[in-house]
Amino acid sequence: GASAAKPMLSKAVGPGEAPEVRKFERRIRKLQRLAQERVHWAALDRDVLGLQPRLWMEVLDKKHRHAALLYEYWRRWQLSTTRDNFFNWLDVGQGSMIDLPRAPRRLLEEWRVIYLTPEEQPVFRVVIEESTGRFLWEAD
Repeated sequence: GASAAKPMLSKAVGPGEAPEVRKFERRIRKLQRLAQERVHWAALDRDVLGLQPRLWMEVLDKKHRHAALLYEYWRRWQLSTTRDNFFNWLDVGQGSMIDLPRAPRRLLEEWRVIYLTPEEQPVFRVVIEESTGRFLWEAD
């Protein structure tokens, strides 16, 4: 029934906390729904339920350009009549000639996300000095 679908968290809290927890759970479910949307999958020529492009674009992009900027171009690509995949359209196709005011091409090409390997991570690890709140390189 409906009670079986409720998360275990609701059953584990005291009576005074239950309304706050339920409110928090509703918010989580809303955020989960917002993270999903119908995306047109050209290969199948149909809409499928998927994650918002902002959540996966940057990872799929071989250049790892910033997702907020990529998304503006992706929206423009959706309006085009091209049969090119998004990244080909953006880099060498008709989209390569487009410079959007809300996402300037210069920033699209300059802003990159760097994914560090486990071996690289210690070099960039930062600690916060409790007495001052300053950020310090852990490696120093």
